[in-house]
Amino acid sequence: MFVFSTSEIEARKLEVQMCSSSCGDVRNISYPFRLKGDPARCGHPELELSCENNKTILELSNSARYYVKRISHDKCTISVADVNLANGSCGLPYKSFSLSPYFFRHINDYILNSYAHYVNCSSNIVDQAYTKVPCLSNNQSNVYVYVGHVGYGVTN
Repeated sequence: MFVFSTSEIEARKLEVQMCSSSCGDVRNISYPFRLKGDPARCGHPELELSCENNKTILELSNSARYYVKRISHDKCTISVADVNLANGSCGLPYKSFSLSPYFFRHINDYILNSYAHYVNCSSNIVDQAYTKVPCLSNNQSNVYVYVGHVGYGVTN
């Protein structure tokens, strides 16, 4: 039998609400994320974000840097863009990352199963799920990105 104190749960909710920060267009930076300079209790240290020139940055332990475009706690998503790609460099992302479910253990709705899949095809893909990457495509090959669940496929 488990007994939870309602006041303890409400205190935790209030503590998390008091830890809301913002940087540029990204509002409501809160658990499991925290902004550099926020109290340690506000988020996991590996998900600490920095604010540089009004842009929110996520830097992972593998030294990959990403601009944070938005955090949706309602949809349980974080949208990021590789800093190198966003600054005009056109190359496939050289690093892969995923976030451990450990970071989201207190939030039931976070599901970590969306990935960016890059495919190189000799012919065009006619499927709205795939977005062509013009700067990586040429007359002989077409590079596409699909963002979604593992296992999605396309046939020509």
